Amino acid sequence: MKCLIRFIGALVPICLLLVSCATDPLTRTLDPDTFQNLTLQVSGTAGSVCVCNYEFSPHKGNFTAAVNTAPKELLQLPAHPGQAEIVKTKPADQLLVEIFQGATLVLQANVPPGKVGVRIVKSSVGWTADVY
Repeated sequence: MKCLIRFIGALVPICLLLVSCATDPLTRTLDPDTFQNLTLQVSGTAGSVCVCNYEFSPHKGNFTAAVNTAPKELLQLPAHPGQAEIVKTKPADQLLVEIFQGATLVLQANVPPGKVGVRIVKSSVGWTADVY
C-alpha cells in the first residue's frame, strides 16, 4: 500500500505539469479573427499597371493599380480565408507581390517578365502563391 501511495504521489506533479501545459496560451489554437494588419503590396516596373481581383469572405472586388519601384499597399486583407489574383497588363513587366502581417513578411511572389500574374490563396493552413 505504501508503494502505491508513493507511486500516486509521484504522479501528481506530472499531472499538474500536463494540465498547465495544456492551458498555456502559447499552445492554444488562435482564432483566425485575431490576426490583424494584413496588407497586400506590389512593386515592380515603374509605370506598369496591374489588375487585382480578390475574394476574402465576406469582401470581394477588383481594381486596377499603377505599379512603381517602391512597394505600394494595394489592399488590407481580412483574416478570413480567400484568394487574390494579380495580373500584369504587360507580360514584359516585372511584378513583386508581398503580403505582410504588420511588419512581418508572410508571403512573397515574384512575377518575372514573360509570366502574366499570380494567384494567392489563404487557407486555414497558411498562404500559397501560384505564378503563371
